[in-house]
Amino acid sequence: MGTRRRGEASSSPSGDLIVGIEKEGAPPGCAVVHLADGSFFCLLRRTLREEGLEVGVRVRADRLSNLAARDERTRMEEYLEPLLRRHLYTRRHLRTKLLRKGFSSSQVDALLDTLEARGMVDDRVYSRTWIELRTRKSPLGRGALRQGLLRKGVDPQAVRASLDEWDEATLREGARQYVMRLVRQGVSRERIFARMARRGFGPAKVRHLLEEEPGEDVEEQG
Repeated sequence: MGTRRRGEASSSPSGDLIVGIEKEGAPPGCAVVHLADGSFFCLLRRTLREEGLEVGVRVRADRLSNLAARDERTRMEEYLEPLLRRHLYTRRHLRTKLLRKGFSSSQVDALLDTLEARGMVDDRVYSRTWIELRTRKSPLGRGALRQGLLRKGVDPQAVRASLDEWDEATLREGARQYVMRLVRQGVSRERIFARMARRGFGPAKVRHLLEEEPGEDVEEQG
């Protein structure tokens, strides 16, 4: 019989013999269980203890497969829990993190679907929070906000819906406050134009924001 792939079920109705359990090279808190038919499964060490699995025990491969799938989900949840407690993440960002940890794509997608259904992962909430933070501290033009969110992997529909919730007056006020801070810091108007242009604000809008400040008129920058 050829060597089976990881997680491939055995056809033996009575089960196969566990011939090896390796901790070295396994993820933290896990061990790799090897069966006599060549298949192998990654399980949590506590699962081995709870299920009484050790070398010399016979076990069906499909049972191990189910345990491995359950344990993989548990490990993903334990990995994500502290992350989601501290920060908001886009679905794509979390997916990338989990795949880099070696979790299977099918399990990753299933877990993220569950987290979205529970409201624990929500691209619209992420978008609204990110826009609010940028508008308050480091404003961007509407087009730059859209591109920034898309680069972060936010779903395009979530980006569109979140931007629609922000009116121009609110975005403009955030930009005005930022420009006023630059003026108070002594930044030249030429540099203000350049800095705001990099943030997606056209020269006409910047000129309008500067109109409230004393000083001579500024030539519109190209």
